[in-house]
Amino acid sequence: MESLTVPAGATHHLYRCPACKQILKPKSGDCCIFCSFGSLNCSSSEQNLAA
Repeated sequence: MESLTVPAGATHHLYRCPACKQILKPKSGDCCIFCSFGSLNCSSSEQNLAA
């Protein structure tokens, strides 16, 4: 398992796993892969909820 840091003010809509080469896409209703597969929501989601 790889750990990634959520970049401030940025989202990732696609991510290719370096180990298995599978492309991860956000689940329905999520804005990015960090919201779908991460342990915390990304910062843009938190900003959208506050608006």
